[in-house]
Amino acid sequence: TKYMCSCAPPPQQVCSDFKDSETCSSNKCPDDVSRSCHWDAIKCECSCAPPPPKACADFTDSATCSGSKCPDDENRNCHWDSTKYMCSCAPNVCSDIVDASTCMGSKCPDDA
Repeated sequence: TKYMCSCAPPPQQVCSDFKDSETCSSNKCPDDVSRSCHWDAIKCECSCAPPPPKACADFTDSATCSGSKCPDDENRNCHWDSTKYMCSCAPNVCSDIVDASTCMGSKCPDDA
C-alpha cells in the first residue's frame, strides 16, 4: 500500500459546481444556504433556485402575479397593476387602500 498526500478537492463555491441532478438537488446553495440548488433538466446544469417570494412585489410579470396568493397574507390575492407594471396585494377592505386617489371612488372590496 502506498501512502501519499494529495490535495483535497476544493470546497463547493456555487451550485453550478455540482455536475449531476442528484448531487445538485440534495444540496443547499453554497453561497446562500437559505436556498436550495435546482437542477435544470433542459440545460443539464445546476443553479441556485430563486428565493421564495416574500411579497407580491417579488412577482415581475402579470402571469405569475395574477392568481398568486399574497405571500405575506394568504387570504388575499396578488393584483397586477398594468399602468405601473408592478404586482401588489389586492385590497380586501377599504383600509387596505393606501393612497387617496385610489380610495376615492373605489368600490368597497368587501362589498363590491
